[in-house]
Amino acid sequence: MTSALQRARSTLRARFPAGAPDPSAGAPVTGRERAALKVFMDAWEQGDAAELTRLLREDARWAMPPAPLWFDGRAAIATLLALFPPRWQGREFRMAPVGANRQPAAAAYLRRRGEAVFRLSGIHVLRVSDGQIAEITTFSAELCAGFRLPPTLTD
Repeated sequence: MTSALQRARSTLRARFPAGAPDPSAGAPVTGRERAALKVFMDAWEQGDAAELTRLLREDARWAMPPAPLWFDGRAAIATLLALFPPRWQGREFRMAPVGANRQPAAAAYLRRRGEAVFRLSGIHVLRVSDGQIAEITTFSAELCAGFRLPPTLTD
C-alpha cells in the first residue's frame, strides 16, 4: 500500500505545475480510507462502473450539492453509473487524491473527446466505513476554489 501511495504522490508532482500547493495535504490517515480512495480513483479513471458499485455499502448515498440531486442505496447508484458511466460520450478522467475536512477525496479532471487537456470538473468526497464507501458527496469545480488546485492537467 505504501508503494502505491508513493507512486500516486510522484504522479501528482509530475502532473501539477511547479509551485502549486500540495493537493494531498490533509489526505486521509487510515489505511482503509487510503485503500478505498485508491480503488475508487482507479475505477473512475478506467470507467469501471462494476468496480465502483462493488466499493459501495448497500445503504450508500451519493449527493451532488448544490443541486437537489441524491441517490440512496447501492442499486440506485448502480443504475446511475450504468446510465452515465465515467467514460460516457468518450470522456476521460484523471483523478488526484486530496483531503477534504480530514476525509478522503479525489479531484476529478475531465478531458472530453477531442480536447488536449484535462480540466478540473469537481471533487468527490468519500465517507468510508469498514473499508466500503458509505457516502460520496460531489462538488463542482466552481465550489472548489478553496482547494487551490490547478484548473488543468496535461497528459
